[in-house]
Amino acid sequence: MPEKLKKFYENQRDLLQAAKTETQGSLGQAQVKLREARNAQTQCTQELATLERGIAENRRAMAQALMPSDVEALAEQLRKLIIGHRNKQRALLDAEQRVDEAQRAQSRAAAELSRTTSRLSQAETELAEAGRRLERFENWKNALASPPLSDLKANAESVRDGDFKEAKARVKEDIPAELYNRAVQRRDRQLERLTTLKELADDAEDKLAEKREKDQGTAQRVARRWTRYRMAEADLGDYVQRSKERYDLAVALLGRINKSTDLTQAQRGRIKALMGAGKNAISAEIARDEALWAVETKEVELSKKTRELNRKTRELRMSGAGPDDLDADEEVQALRADVQKLKDDLAALKTELTTKESEYSKLNEAGESMRSALDAWEASVPDHIWANLDALNRAETLLEDLVDEEKAKALLNAVNFIDVDSPQTLLVNALEKHAKSVVALDDLQAAAEQAREDWKFAEQIRQRLLLSATRGDSPPPGDGEQPPGDGEQPLGDEEQPSEDEDS
Repeated sequence: MPEKLKKFYENQRDLLQAAKTETQGSLGQAQVKLREARNAQTQCTQELATLERGIAENRRAMAQALMPSDVEALAEQLRKLIIGHRNKQRALLDAEQRVDEAQRAQSRAAAELSRTTSRLSQAETELAEAGRRLERFENWKNALASPPLSDLKANAESVRDGDFKEAKARVKEDIPAELYNRAVQRRDRQLERLTTLKELADDAEDKLAEKREKDQGTAQRVARRWTRYRMAEADLGDYVQRSKERYDLAVALLGRINKSTDLTQAQRGRIKALMGAGKNAISAEIARDEALWAVETKEVELSKKTRELNRKTRELRMSGAGPDDLDADEEVQALRADVQKLKDDLAALKTELTTKESEYSKLNEAGESMRSALDAWEASVPDHIWANLDALNRAETLLEDLVDEEKAKALLNAVNFIDVDSPQTLLVNALEKHAKSVVALDDLQAAAEQAREDWKFAEQIRQRLLLSATRGDSPPPGDGEQPPGDGEQPLGDEEQPSEDEDS
């Protein structure tokens, strides 16, 4: 993997290593706080028990006292004990809440440490993979700059100016010019169809990816960018690993043409004899094919617009819209109008296609149609001659790719070029945004969980809290709390996790 991506994973590893160290410190602090909170709770419990015993003893003494002065003194003492008992109950409630908070803080820190450790391990794995990708890229780059790949451009140019010209002349000599040109036209039109199908597939996949990205966020954006980047890597790897193979194939195809069997005089005579009727039929076939192409193009437009209308209709129905609501929606109305116009246009084009097809298939006075005349002329050319033309076209495509010195640069740049629109830059940007999103989501989730747990514990002791508040219980400042100075420590002075039962 090239430099920018490797640098991203190095930064992620370093950040996660620092986060792991910090989380280990947080876990140590949480363990210390939990011990202190439990000690404070135990102390409160013991002091509350002492107060309860004092109240019981006071009441027994009052029951046995004979002198009014003694009873009055014991009653004053009892009032003080009851006040202390109630305040200590409140202090115990506070201590219980601190123990609960400390336990959850320890659990959160342990979970965060586990999560960070796992992510660090993943980042180290990805960094190692990045190193291997970078090494592979450098090998590809060096291979392009070294023989035999560095010689392919010159070799391909030599073949194009030599064997290719000879093979092309041979093919054009065997196939009449009109038939040759028509064959090339049909091949080009088929290439257009294939290109259109690829564009439709790309468009549909892009729309799907955009929708997923919108609904699922940064993770889906990363997946989409990774797909594009891996495609760029695959294209570069394929070019490096198979360019010599493609060059050899082009040379072999041209050699096969130049060594192929010559047409016999009888074959040439038959081709020439059928030329007149065949030439007259070419214009009719062209007219029919153009009409067919217009129908196919309009069908694609109609299909896309119909999907758009259906998608909008389903969205509105999911929101509870009825037939009247759909009829009143301006976007639906506009889409319906577009669909109807495309249907009307398609019907007219199909009518035109029927007319052209009829003209192409209509029989003449001799009982022969232009279609059959052209078929007969094309069939007079032996299969190995048509195979030569196909081989010539394939060889031309292969050689043009090898001669094009910009193609290798474009493939290298797609993988490594640091440009705003390059696959690498788009991928790194998506990775960085996703990493920030993960951190933000972790923080929000932790805050939500903590707030929910605070509320749940308070609900568990709800009646005790309400009674204490109603009576006005208020422990003296510091009662039941941990000693000052023993709480959270500055980063860098963290106590490491222990192996005791609090871990």
